[in-house]
Amino acid sequence: MIVVVTGANGLVGSRLCPFLAGRGASVRAVVRRTGAMPAAPGVSEHVGDFTDAGFAASVLGGADAAVTTVHPMGSDEEVQRRIGVQGTAAFARAAAAAGVERFVHVSTAAV
Repeated sequence: MIVVVTGANGLVGSRLCPFLAGRGASVRAVVRRTGAMPAAPGVSEHVGDFTDAGFAASVLGGADAAVTTVHPMGSDEEVQRRIGVQGTAAFARAAAAAGVERFVHVSTAAV
């Protein structure tokens, strides 16, 4: 199984990636900066903006599942809306277009 995880270096994503890989999944860890995801067997780092349609399509291609854990904690309302709401919706549409069968959104705002 191939699983794409956004926010892979955050509070939830950094724990989810090795957990999934440990259960046999091939994990595509989406981060914004090279080297942000700690190395783990079965986890490959993919650097880009998950809200960018081209990047989303490339990272989601052939994936079985996607998990979004992105939330711009501590940002102003405009940034939270643009990334957490509009960006997540755009990524969900890209996942549907790519034929991803399972999409899980984890809102980390209250964590």
